[in-house]
Amino acid sequence: IYSLESSASVAGLYGDYYVKGNIKPLLEYEEKLDKITLRDIQETAKKYFDHHFSTTVILKKN
Repeated sequence: IYSLESSASVAGLYGDYYVKGNIKPLLEYEEKLDKITLRDIQETAKKYFDHHFSTTVILKKN
């Protein structure tokens, strides 16, 4: 996940991609992010989150 909250972090990110020789993925990042659907998120959640391996914690206020 990229931090795009300050001009310094954006400049650093562009610099990283520039040094690697390809800024195209950075330029397409927002467009690809906008194309993510609810179904994409649900399928990813099913793939990576298994309730058999989860832990539930209940915190009580003192």
